[in-house]
Amino acid sequence: MKRIALDVNKIKTLYESGLTQQDLVKKFKITLPTLRKFMKKNNIQTRRKGARIKYTDSLDIEKIRLMFDEGKAIREIAEAFKTPWHAMYIILKKENILRKRARPRPKGISPLINIEPKYVEDLYSDGMLMKDIAQMLQVSPYILRNFCSLHAIWPFRHNSFRSKLKNYWNESKKND
Repeated sequence: MKRIALDVNKIKTLYESGLTQQDLVKKFKITLPTLRKFMKKNNIQTRRKGARIKYTDSLDIEKIRLMFDEGKAIREIAEAFKTPWHAMYIILKKENILRKRARPRPKGISPLINIEPKYVEDLYSDGMLMKDIAQMLQVSPYILRNFCSLHAIWPFRHNSFRSKLKNYWNESKKND
């Protein structure tokens, strides 16, 4: 077994400058347990594993509440604030925005209250994608999906076997 002389000051300054233990292990070509033992023996304070980030410091809780009440999904809200979705979920629970409800939460379709279902159906049948329709109507795809579900507008309805059979049946009736 080969002994390596490690410089306490060098390791301490490199570690305090921001290098991780893994970086030091690679630099000095030693094992992680050896480094940890050396740091403990020489009273070099170690950092906690991973940086703890407090997302609530930089977030506007009222804006989050408004977005949630509009019917936006947790992932959409998280993307808007550039936070992980699981962190946003925890924030929503801590701020009592997301809570268990006695009855199911109504589907968020309020921004589409003045839109005719036929208009959305015509846009889709003209070949527009649902995400493009949502962007055009300035709503999230989640809200548009709820709207389509409520009014029985399904993207797969136009190409389904059932609709083809219905069209065939209607055309055969006209011909008779």
